[in-house]
Amino acid sequence: MAKTTKPAPPLATFTVPLKVEIRDPEFERLSSLSALDVKRLSKGNHKVEVGFLKGGCCRNLVRPSSATAW
Repeated sequence: MAKTTKPAPPLATFTVPLKVEIRDPEFERLSSLSALDVKRLSKGNHKVEVGFLKGGCCRNLVRPSSATAW
C-alpha cells in the first residue's frame, strides 16, 4: 500500500481585515460583432471574440463559452 504524505505546515499565517470592492466593468463591443452569422455559429463549438471588459489595470478580451450565450 502506498504511503500518504501529510501536507507541509504553512510558512506563515496572517489574519487581517480586508476591504473588497466589486464594480460593474465597462463593456466595449468589437465593431466586427455585427458581421457575425449567429445562426451558423450556433452549429458547433466556436470561440469568438465579442469585445473587451475594461476595468482595473487592463482590458480583458471576452469570448463566450458557447454559441448559446448569445
